[in-house]
Amino acid sequence: YQYILNSRFSFMIWLSKSTVTMGELPGELEKTIALFIITFFLIYYAFISMMLVCVEGCPPMELRALLTFKTSLIDGWDNLLNSWEDCCVRSGVGCDKIESKGHVTNLDLSDLGLSSVSDMSWSSIIGSLSRLKHLSLSSCNLLGSTFPVSLTNLSSLVFLDLSDNEISGSLPISIGNLCALTDLYLGHNELSGSLPLSFAKLSALTGCD
Repeated sequence: YQYILNSRFSFMIWLSKSTVTMGELPGELEKTIALFIITFFLIYYAFISMMLVCVEGCPPMELRALLTFKTSLIDGWDNLLNSWEDCCVRSGVGCDKIESKGHVTNLDLSDLGLSSVSDMSWSSIIGSLSRLKHLSLSSCNLLGSTFPVSLTNLSSLVFLDLSDNEISGSLPISIGNLCALTDLYLGHNELSGSLPLSFAKLSALTGCD
């Protein structure tokens, strides 16, 4: 991390020296070199910024959320998450290091067995990952639980899989908040009642089961 910062600082010093020397060159040549230096600087800066994101990982708030989720698991299941030492290199966790600047955008907890979560606050924790786009919770042993309302806070979500969980009850009105959703899978559950009117807000939906 320190090496990258030192590289950026060294490049800025070199650029300032180059700008001073350019005053001694003929007009057209000076413009050409100036354009080259500016272009090179922009590419270099973009590369260094991307490297910093890769080094720094996801934002501290998201890191704390995932670690809180991990510690809430009853002994036995947490062994599945031993790789969770850094947000963006964890099993089942994906980050968009360029467009979303390291935010957690993908989470696959399929077959994890979330009924083993000691305080059952997992949905609130996951619901705090505001940049999440892809969430798979299929076959998580959510026997008899209702639709996790906290997940409807994820307005960036485009894919949601809650299939094979025997979730009961009806869909919450707040499901209309998931207006970016393109894929929704709720098969093999015990959902009842009619669809809420807010479901019509899911105009981007193309895949539904």
